[in-house]
Amino acid sequence: MGSVQLPSTGALTPPATPTITRHRGQSFPSSPPQAITSLAQHDQSPSLGVPKEFPVGTQDYDMDIAKPLGTGLWSNVFLAIPSSPSTTASDLTPPVTPVKSEHSRFESSTTAPPRAYAIKMPAGRSAKAVLLAEAKALSQLSSIPNSQDHVVPFYGYDPRNGALVLEALPQSLEDYVLQQLNPLDAATRSSSLTALFPSWAFSLAKSLAWLHDTTNFVHADIKPGNILLKPTSSLPCSDAITSSHNDFKPLYADFSASFHLTAPPEKPTAGATWDFMAPEQLSSNRELSAPTPASDVYALAVTLLFVIIGDSPFAAAGSNRILKRHMIAQGDAMGFAINNDNVARQRLEDLEGRLEGRCDVGRVLRMALKKSKEERPRAEQMADWLEVDLGDPPHAL
Repeated sequence: MGSVQLPSTGALTPPATPTITRHRGQSFPSSPPQAITSLAQHDQSPSLGVPKEFPVGTQDYDMDIAKPLGTGLWSNVFLAIPSSPSTTASDLTPPVTPVKSEHSRFESSTTAPPRAYAIKMPAGRSAKAVLLAEAKALSQLSSIPNSQDHVVPFYGYDPRNGALVLEALPQSLEDYVLQQLNPLDAATRSSSLTALFPSWAFSLAKSLAWLHDTTNFVHADIKPGNILLKPTSSLPCSDAITSSHNDFKPLYADFSASFHLTAPPEKPTAGATWDFMAPEQLSSNRELSAPTPASDVYALAVTLLFVIIGDSPFAAAGSNRILKRHMIAQGDAMGFAINNDNVARQRLEDLEGRLEGRCDVGRVLRMALKKSKEERPRAEQMADWLEVDLGDPPHAL
């Protein structure tokens, strides 16, 4: 998904060439190929049985279906602008089987509408169960104080179309690295990376510790594309995308593969992405291959390595899935990243040199990338190692 130009506070206009439509009555595209696996089966626990619902009686949105922000097997994401609800009888049909006692625990987390929504729609009828499960997970997470500091704000599940209503953010961590960091000359990239990496790495590790220790959730699909950057300055989002200020907060997104530790899925989910999977997840033994907090730590370490070197550590495998699987199984992501790539090695060495005495980045990543999951640090310990005296670092691009 590319960078998203969000409307400024002064003019809530959608992107160029919009096709704005009311979301009600949307017909679903044809179902995706029958690759539907147990991802839709993790109906976490009775306590997660009812998702927080989008307040259709008091809020609504106009959705741009002409230019999706992203598409995938399970869902399509569209930009939407907050609007006043219609008052027709059909539009005000109550949610299916409302249970006030269940929903009351989410009332305190209801907030004013954001500048723009990201509407995550099921890609087909078979995918509705997947998004419903994600809605339940996000409902639990968003009910916990300060969740907005760790995960993308969730405004509720829309029962009219089976969509998740989230805050629209301008870009992902993957976008930032590929579109803004990598095109820079070596010296500028190095200084920009030095300015942003310590705070972002620490923030992501702390948020993962919150996810594991406070909420008891496993994310199960951590990667740069599932981390969104929220502007923290007063600049309009459209300006913040190209701002020279390091004013972004990384937040975890896409909880379609996530589950509560007290109720893991019966089978390994299909949500993980190969380049960010831990070696044990390739095992044919279901118990060994199931996502764990340790595999989340490994995925975060590969993600941070991606930020540093600008590519997957397994990029040399190209489209050869057999070779990539073999490389991942070796449990040597750091070695594959730098041993035969002078540019990647130099980028890591430059960052280590610039942060010398403040944070031993290479050592932290090597510990988190241990092949044996028992040898990896917990997310909280990883955060402790990554915490540095930031002082007043130079602003990143």
